[in-house]
Amino acid sequence: MARPQQRLSGLPRFVRDNELHIRASLKSVYKGNTFSYYRSLERQEAAKAGAVRRNPRLVKAFHDDWANIDDVRASVACVLEQFRARVWALGEVFHNLPGNFDDLYHLTFANTRDRRSGGALSSFNPQTYMRRLRTALKELLAAYPDMWALGIVEISAVEPEPDRFVFEPHFHVIVGGVPEIELRRTFNNLLSTATKGSHGLMLKSIRDTKHLGRTVSYLFKFEPELRTKFLTAEGRVGKGRSNRLTGKAKNEWLSWAAAYRIDELLIAVGLRPNLIREFKSCGLQHLILKLLRGSQRNAG
Repeated sequence: MARPQQRLSGLPRFVRDNELHIRASLKSVYKGNTFSYYRSLERQEAAKAGAVRRNPRLVKAFHDDWANIDDVRASVACVLEQFRARVWALGEVFHNLPGNFDDLYHLTFANTRDRRSGGALSSFNPQTYMRRLRTALKELLAAYPDMWALGIVEISAVEPEPDRFVFEPHFHVIVGGVPEIELRRTFNNLLSTATKGSHGLMLKSIRDTKHLGRTVSYLFKFEPELRTKFLTAEGRVGKGRSNRLTGKAKNEWLSWAAAYRIDELLIAVGLRPNLIREFKSCGLQHLILKLLRGSQRNAG
């Protein structure tokens, strides 16, 4: 994309003027984070083109540019909306998460029965999927009043055999205040028989603030990936290539992602009331300022 010749103003100018500070603030949480004003616009156009190849009406699921990013919430497929969510997560949410690292875990939940074959991803309904997950988390909250959780639904692809891919919905969630044995038992009960006793449930302890920041960054990466580890139909771990989706698989992922907003894939339990509702309404400049102030506090 050719860089515009006209002078930037308003929100676009604010974002562009603070590009280096934004990038540094994101990297202060996790060094793998990055940001480029113009590169984001280039990636946005590529994502838009991929989605509209399957459905021309999906063009409305993307922001036109930085100037209208606060006008309406765009879709998961929108690169600018992904950036907005990442800034919110690392600037607004991360610094306000409880600081107790006893019983703090990153849980990944993947059930083989939720898979969709190539060409059928549109049949996956995240609202139905999330209902089970939300119920399980609320049951834990009832048993452990200090428990909290922040999670997101993600779609990746796996190759059970060469040249054949399937989409695998899964759930990443950070959970605090619940003993590992109870957390594992609760989510293991949601797995299908074929998946139980395998790697359908992965649990990693979060040790410190740096590890927590890296995990929050991971939850908000929004990358259509071909997973390196996945579950076979028998529930065993299979091996895949480590790369991003391309071609028809990526376009199908974009088409699905363009049908949902990011807040529709988020679950927050035991945290500040209306946290996700606030994400929907906060302006980008406000969120960026929170991110920059948080980075300055850490540096001090």
